[in-house]
Amino acid sequence: MAGIFFDAEKLKKSGKNYRITLQTAKHKAKTFDEVVGKQKSLIEVIEGG
Repeated sequence: MAGIFFDAEKLKKSGKNYRITLQTAKHKAKTFDEVVGKQKSLIEVIEGG
């Protein structure tokens, strides 16, 4: 999905609340996987780090 941008610093600060950040960014997907798609691994790395 083009146009999805993840701010690494915001994700680091928000921790597990990154799902809320994506929702407020007006991405109306039913699941987190639908929003992130191939970028899921990036989120997992940032969340774990």
